[in-house]
Amino acid sequence: MLVFLVIDFHDDLLLLVKISIFIMCDFINAHPASFYRDLELYVALAIK
Repeated sequence: MLVFLVIDFHDDLLLLVKISIFIMCDFINAHPASFYRDLELYVALAIK
């Protein structure tokens, strides 16, 4: 049980890091449309 929780937490943390990197890149590029598209994509992947 604990192992699964750690794995889940690790995956969530990895996803959070990826999202943070994408958000930073998108803010630097200043393309709001692509920012929201990427965010929706990651949310969709997270829900799966």
